[in-house]
Amino acid sequence: NVFERFQPKIPPSFQDSEFVFLANASPVTQLSVLDQVRKPRFVMADSMDLWIRTANQGLLDLLRRIDGLVINDDEALLLTGERSIIRAGKAILAMGPSRVVVKKGEHGAILFTSEGASPLPAYPVEDLKDPTGAGDSFAGGLMGSLALRGRTDPEAFRTALAIATVTASFTVEDFGVRRLLDLRKDEVDGRLRRYASML
Repeated sequence: NVFERFQPKIPPSFQDSEFVFLANASPVTQLSVLDQVRKPRFVMADSMDLWIRTANQGLLDLLRRIDGLVINDDEALLLTGERSIIRAGKAILAMGPSRVVVKKGEHGAILFTSEGASPLPAYPVEDLKDPTGAGDSFAGGLMGSLALRGRTDPEAFRTALAIATVTASFTVEDFGVRRLLDLRKDEVDGRLRRYASML
Protein backbone atom coordinates (compact mmCIF):
# COMPACT_ATOMS: atom_id res chain seq x y z
CA ASN A 1 0.00 0.00 0.00
CA VAL A 2 3.03 2.29 0.15
CA PHE A 3 2.70 3.20 -3.54
CA GLU A 4 -1.09 3.28 -3.69
CA ARG A 5 -1.30 7.07 -3.76
CA PHE A 6 2.37 7.88 -4.30
CA GLN A 7 2.86 10.71 -6.80
CA PRO A 8 6.57 11.40 -7.16
CA LYS A 9 7.69 14.85 -8.27
CA ILE A 10 10.99 14.93 -10.11
CA PRO A 11 13.12 17.92 -9.06
CA PRO A 12 14.00 20.27 -11.95
CA SER A 13 17.70 19.35 -11.64
CA PHE A 14 16.85 15.73 -12.56
CA GLN A 15 14.34 16.40 -15.32
CA ASP A 16 17.10 16.40 -17.94
CA SER A 17 18.45 12.97 -16.91
CA GLU A 18 19.65 10.97 -19.90
CA PHE A 19 19.57 7.55 -18.22
CA VAL A 20 16.37 6.77 -16.34
CA PHE A 21 15.53 3.70 -14.29
CA LEU A 22 11.87 3.28 -13.36
CA ALA A 23 12.04 1.18 -10.22
CA ASN A 24 9.33 -1.31 -9.37
CA ALA A 25 6.08 0.58 -8.84
CA SER A 26 2.65 0.84 -10.40
CA PRO A 27 2.90 1.39 -14.17
CA VAL A 28 0.82 4.55 -13.65
CA THR A 29 3.48 5.85 -11.25
CA GLN A 30 6.29 4.81 -13.59
CA LEU A 31 4.65 6.57 -16.53
CA SER A 32 4.11 9.72 -14.45
CA VAL A 33 7.83 9.77 -13.64
CA LEU A 34 8.74 9.20 -17.29
CA ASP A 35 6.48 12.07 -18.34
CA GLN A 36 8.49 14.41 -16.08
CA VAL A 37 11.82 13.67 -17.77
CA ARG A 38 12.48 15.82 -20.81
CA LYS A 39 14.54 13.79 -23.32
CA PRO A 40 15.95 10.60 -21.84
CA ARG A 41 18.40 8.66 -24.01
CA PHE A 42 17.78 5.29 -22.35
CA VAL A 43 14.90 4.24 -20.10
CA MET A 44 14.79 0.93 -18.26
CA ALA A 45 12.04 -0.31 -15.97
CA ASP A 46 11.46 -3.03 -13.40
CA SER A 47 8.14 -4.69 -12.66
CA MET A 48 6.65 -7.52 -10.62
CA ASP A 49 3.86 -10.07 -10.60
CA LEU A 50 1.47 -7.72 -8.73
CA TRP A 51 1.44 -5.20 -11.60
CA ILE A 52 1.26 -7.96 -14.21
CA ARG A 53 -1.91 -9.22 -12.54
CA THR A 54 -3.56 -5.96 -11.47
CA ALA A 55 -2.33 -3.32 -13.93
CA ASN A 56 -1.60 -5.31 -17.06
CA GLN A 57 -2.81 -2.72 -19.58
CA GLY A 58 -0.80 0.03 -17.88
CA LEU A 59 2.27 -2.20 -17.97
CA LEU A 60 1.76 -2.88 -21.68
CA ASP A 61 1.49 0.90 -22.25
CA LEU A 62 4.74 1.39 -20.35
CA LEU A 63 6.55 -1.31 -22.35
CA ARG A 64 5.86 0.60 -25.57
CA ARG A 65 7.66 3.66 -24.18
CA ILE A 66 10.82 2.18 -22.67
CA ASP A 67 14.11 0.86 -24.02
CA GLY A 68 14.66 -1.96 -21.56
CA LEU A 69 12.95 -4.15 -18.98
CA VAL A 70 14.44 -6.03 -16.03
CA ILE A 71 12.19 -8.85 -14.85
CA ASN A 72 12.62 -12.22 -13.17
CA ASP A 73 11.92 -15.52 -14.88
CA ASP A 74 8.58 -16.25 -13.17
CA GLU A 75 7.34 -12.75 -13.99
CA ALA A 76 8.42 -13.09 -17.63
CA LEU A 77 6.39 -16.29 -17.94
CA LEU A 78 3.39 -14.70 -16.21
CA LEU A 79 3.51 -11.59 -18.39
CA THR A 80 3.64 -13.51 -21.65
CA GLY A 81 1.75 -16.71 -20.84
CA GLU A 82 4.69 -18.65 -22.28
CA ARG A 83 6.18 -21.78 -20.72
CA SER A 84 9.71 -21.19 -22.00
CA ILE A 85 11.98 -18.36 -20.87
CA ILE A 86 13.38 -18.03 -24.39
CA ARG A 87 9.91 -17.61 -25.89
CA ALA A 88 8.96 -15.24 -23.07
CA GLY A 89 12.00 -13.03 -23.68
CA LYS A 90 11.22 -12.80 -27.38
CA ALA A 91 7.56 -12.08 -26.65
CA ILE A 92 8.48 -9.18 -24.34
CA LEU A 93 10.74 -7.73 -27.04
CA ALA A 94 7.73 -7.72 -29.34
CA MET A 95 5.86 -5.64 -26.73
CA GLY A 96 8.23 -2.70 -27.19
CA PRO A 97 11.57 -2.66 -25.36
CA SER A 98 14.72 -3.30 -27.39
CA ARG A 99 16.45 -5.00 -24.45
CA VAL A 100 14.99 -7.44 -21.95
CA VAL A 101 16.98 -8.81 -19.03
CA VAL A 102 15.40 -11.88 -17.44
CA LYS A 103 16.92 -12.55 -14.02
CA LYS A 104 17.24 -16.15 -12.89
CA GLY A 105 18.57 -15.63 -9.35
CA GLU A 106 21.53 -17.86 -8.54
CA HIS A 107 21.52 -19.03 -12.17
CA GLY A 108 22.33 -15.60 -13.60
CA ALA A 109 20.41 -13.70 -16.25
CA ILE A 110 19.59 -13.77 -19.94
CA LEU A 111 19.77 -10.70 -22.16
CA PHE A 112 17.32 -10.64 -25.05
CA THR A 113 17.78 -8.33 -28.04
CA SER A 114 16.82 -8.49 -31.70
CA GLU A 115 20.13 -10.30 -32.27
CA GLY A 116 19.12 -13.17 -29.96
CA ALA A 117 19.53 -14.40 -26.40
CA SER A 118 22.77 -14.05 -24.42
CA PRO A 119 22.95 -15.97 -21.14
CA LEU A 120 25.17 -14.66 -18.37
CA PRO A 121 25.93 -16.82 -15.30
CA ALA A 122 25.75 -15.53 -11.76
CA TYR A 123 29.00 -14.89 -9.90
CA PRO A 124 29.65 -17.95 -7.70
CA VAL A 125 29.16 -16.65 -4.16
CA GLU A 126 30.49 -18.92 -1.40
CA ASP A 127 28.97 -17.18 1.61
CA LEU A 128 25.33 -16.41 0.75
CA LYS A 129 23.53 -14.71 3.64
CA ASP A 130 20.53 -12.78 2.31
CA PRO A 131 19.24 -12.28 -1.25
CA THR A 132 17.18 -9.22 -0.26
CA GLY A 133 18.15 -6.28 -2.44
CA ALA A 134 20.12 -8.31 -4.98
CA GLY A 135 17.72 -7.37 -7.79
CA ASP A 136 17.84 -3.68 -6.90
CA SER A 137 21.64 -3.63 -6.70
CA PHE A 138 21.76 -5.54 -10.02
CA ALA A 139 19.63 -2.82 -11.64
CA GLY A 140 21.70 -0.09 -9.98
CA GLY A 141 24.97 -1.59 -11.22
CA LEU A 142 23.55 -1.94 -14.72
CA MET A 143 22.20 1.60 -15.00
CA GLY A 144 25.16 3.13 -13.18
CA SER A 145 27.57 1.52 -15.61
CA LEU A 146 25.60 2.67 -18.66
CA ALA A 147 25.31 6.23 -17.32
CA LEU A 148 29.01 6.37 -16.38
CA ARG A 149 30.05 5.34 -19.88
CA GLY A 150 27.30 7.30 -21.61
CA ARG A 151 26.79 4.39 -24.00
CA THR A 152 24.21 1.66 -24.59
CA ASP A 153 25.79 -0.19 -27.52
CA PRO A 154 25.99 -4.02 -27.24
CA GLU A 155 29.53 -4.04 -25.81
CA ALA A 156 28.72 -1.38 -23.19
CA PHE A 157 25.52 -3.21 -22.29
CA ARG A 158 27.28 -6.56 -21.81
CA THR A 159 29.91 -4.85 -19.64
CA ALA A 160 27.13 -3.21 -17.62
CA LEU A 161 25.49 -6.62 -17.12
CA ALA A 162 28.77 -8.03 -15.80
CA ILE A 163 29.09 -5.10 -13.38
CA ALA A 164 25.44 -5.61 -12.34
CA THR A 165 26.11 -9.29 -11.66
CA VAL A 166 29.19 -8.53 -9.56
CA THR A 167 27.36 -5.80 -7.63
CA ALA A 168 24.54 -8.20 -6.77
CA SER A 169 27.08 -10.83 -5.70
CA PHE A 170 28.35 -8.51 -2.97
CA THR A 171 24.83 -7.65 -1.83
CA VAL A 172 23.92 -11.25 -1.00
CA GLU A 173 26.95 -11.62 1.29
CA ASP A 174 25.25 -9.75 4.14
CA PHE A 175 21.83 -8.56 5.26
CA GLY A 176 20.22 -5.78 3.21
CA VAL A 177 22.77 -3.22 2.03
CA ARG A 178 25.32 -3.79 4.80
CA ARG A 179 27.91 -5.36 2.51
CA LEU A 180 27.72 -2.42 0.11
CA LEU A 181 28.32 0.19 2.82
CA ASP A 182 32.02 -0.61 3.19
CA LEU A 183 32.60 -2.00 -0.32
CA ARG A 184 35.80 -0.69 -1.91
CA LYS A 185 36.35 -0.08 -5.62
CA ASP A 186 39.37 -2.39 -5.68
CA GLU A 187 37.14 -5.24 -4.39
CA VAL A 188 34.66 -4.65 -7.19
CA ASP A 189 37.41 -4.39 -9.81
CA GLY A 190 39.06 -7.58 -8.54
CA ARG A 191 35.83 -9.55 -8.58
CA LEU A 192 34.97 -8.18 -12.01
CA ARG A 193 38.35 -9.40 -13.34
CA ARG A 194 37.78 -12.86 -11.82
CA TYR A 195 34.27 -12.96 -13.27
CA ALA A 196 35.51 -11.95 -16.74
CA SER A 197 38.18 -14.69 -16.60
CA MET A 198 35.43 -17.28 -15.93
CA LEU A 199 33.42 -16.33 -19.01
